[in-house]
Amino acid sequence: MLYSSVLTLRAREERPAQTNMGYQVYAAVLALVEEADPALASALHDTDGPKPLTVSPLWRTRHRLSSGNDDGQGNLHHIRITALSDEAFAALARSVLEHDPAEPMRVGEASFDLVRLATTPTESRLAACTSFKALLQEAEPSPTIGLRFLTPTTFRSGGRRNVIFPEPGLLFRSYLARWNALSPERLPESLGEVASERLFIARYALRTAMLDFGSYSEAGFVGSCEVRAQEGTPAEALCAFQALASLAFFAGTGAKTAMGMGQTRRLGS
Repeated sequence: MLYSSVLTLRAREERPAQTNMGYQVYAAVLALVEEADPALASALHDTDGPKPLTVSPLWRTRHRLSSGNDDGQGNLHHIRITALSDEAFAALARSVLEHDPAEPMRVGEASFDLVRLATTPTESRLAACTSFKALLQEAEPSPTIGLRFLTPTTFRSGGRRNVIFPEPGLLFRSYLARWNALSPERLPESLGEVASERLFIARYALRTAMLDFGSYSEAGFVGSCEVRAQEGTPAEALCAFQALASLAFFAGTGAKTAMGMGQTRRLGS
C-alpha cells in the first residue's frame, strides 16, 4: 500500500530555532520510526536504493485544526510523511499513537509536542491511501500529465550533480526506479527509453530554489509543468506513464526525497 500522512506538531518554544534543514526533519521522523521498530529504522537509514519513505520540510501550519486541538497559540507546524510499504506506515502510526506525551519530538535544537497524525483526506488534503495496483487500474491513456513540484527538485544523472529541469526521461526514470523497487506490480524497464523518446515538456512555470542541509544547500526547481506524449504513443505506455505520475505524490521526484526535496502533486488532484 501507499500512504500519505500529515504529522501536526506544536512548538514548545514561542519561536523555535531553525528546523527547516532537510536532514534534521528526516532524522526526527526516523527517530519516531525507531521507537516502534529499531530494525526497520536501521534498514531505512542504510538503504542505498529507493527508500519506502519521503519526508517534507517542516512547514508552519496557517490554519487551526478542525478537531479542536489548537489551543489558540497558533504555533503549529506540520510534516508530510509518505510510506510506500505497510511496514513503514505501521511503525510510524504505532510510534505516534504510543509516544509518551511528556517526551518532546526533537527537530534539530527545537522541541515539539505531537498533536495528531492525519491519515485520511477528510483530515488533510495531503493525506491519502492507495495501492500500486489501484494506480494501474485507474490510469487512462491520456497523452497529457500536469505536475507541481512543491519543494526544490533535482536529479543526479550521468555524472551531472544537479539537473534542475524536469526532463521527461529523468522524471519517469525516477518514478520507474521507485515503482520497480517497491511494487509487486513491475513495469517494463523500457518505459524509461520511451519517456525520453516520446514525451516532451509542452509548458512550464518553474523557478530555482534552495533547500538548506546545514553545511551546504541543494539547488532545485519548484513550480509546475505539463508533459505531453507524441502522437502514436501506444495506449499501454500512456497508461503506465499516468500511473507513474500518480506515484509521484507518494514517492516524490528526483534526489533526496527522504530529506524534503522533490515533494510533488499532480495538477488537478
